[in-house]
Amino acid sequence: MPRSSALSSSRWLRPGLCCDCCSETTRFSRFLNINWSPWEFVVYAVLGVLGRFVSVAFTQLLLRLRAKFLRLPRNTLWFQPLFGGLLVGIMAWFVPQSLGVGYSYVGDALNGGVALKLMLLLLVLKLIGVTSSYASGNAGGIFGPSLFIGAMLGGGLGTVAHNRYPWAQRNTDIAGRAGFLWLQ
Repeated sequence: MPRSSALSSSRWLRPGLCCDCCSETTRFSRFLNINWSPWEFVVYAVLGVLGRFVSVAFTQLLLRLRAKFLRLPRNTLWFQPLFGGLLVGIMAWFVPQSLGVGYSYVGDALNGGVALKLMLLLLVLKLIGVTSSYASGNAGGIFGPSLFIGAMLGGGLGTVAHNRYPWAQRNTDIAGRAGFLWLQ
């Protein structure tokens, strides 16, 4: 490692090496001082198993719905996106949080600001809404909703684990997003 890189990286990690960061804490101290319990790996293992089930359900639902739409007569091709749009619209009428990418709700789930029942409801509604909308031929992506679904799954499990075992960290929604994307 070149000397300049070593010095520049050490000034961020060790306090007192440079005048502009002479403090008792480093910029990464909140990441370095996390008290992890070995039991948290059990929570992450459960998250992996649940993530696999949700991922398989997402993929199978998408593929089966798409196959059903492709079997419909060709003269209904222009009306097929109407089904997906109506379903998403009806869901949004009752639960408006299910619309859009939902990055603000992902942020709220990261900070523990979303109730458990709402996270699970949003997980199911986003799963149904994205698969029916995409399978019916509407334009849209899979990446953003996959992050949302993984975050709601991880956030829900993190909330349950933290309420049951207070030593458990609430950052399982980050692992949920990463795991759900990886399993796709």
